[in-house]
Amino acid sequence: MSTVLYAQRTVERYAAAPDETSKPALVLDSVAALVPAEVLAAHALIVPMLTEKATTPQGEVVTIISGTNAATLSWVFWALLALASGVFLVGRMGRSAFGSGDVLRVLIPPAAFVCWTMLQQSTVFDGAFPSVDTGARNAGAVLGAIALGVLAGVLAYTAAQTDPNAPVDAPAHALTRHALVEAPTETTLNGHLPEEPVEEDSRPLVTAQP
Repeated sequence: MSTVLYAQRTVERYAAAPDETSKPALVLDSVAALVPAEVLAAHALIVPMLTEKATTPQGEVVTIISGTNAATLSWVFWALLALASGVFLVGRMGRSAFGSGDVLRVLIPPAAFVCWTMLQQSTVFDGAFPSVDTGARNAGAVLGAIALGVLAGVLAYTAAQTDPNAPVDAPAHALTRHALVEAPTETTLNGHLPEEPVEEDSRPLVTAQP
């Protein structure tokens, strides 16, 4: 599962005929949307570089984030959000025309990434929002994931109902120009222009006297 797969599924939805895909495929869209594997992999590589492991007197291993690294984790958090949207756009771009639902779709991968970082401890979320309570983080992540999954499913169903062969309405300016070209400039009769009336000369006729 990945954001690229989610983008490809969206392209397939718009390209397929209405009701061509089955309901399990709709679930696949939701799962792919909720697992932004590309940014999660980048996150897994970056966090160990900016944190340290320590052992408490009780023998518990904890992760320590220093002040400097906390600031770095903060901007990495926002950078990964932008990257998640960018990955979707790259996978979606050039395949088919963007639909109105893509405005929401491009926000789902970064939102899903936020949910993942909220559920885990010592993530880039801690650098951006260090004071958020653990209980609030977990509750928000679970509810957010459910909402995102439902939204992804609804958007997938909407795209699946779109007919790729539906005619596209012509722009209003094109219709106006077409009407102006076809509009007759003069009233015709039986395909010929009417003859203009000839004005008669009302001046008296003068004849030469012998």
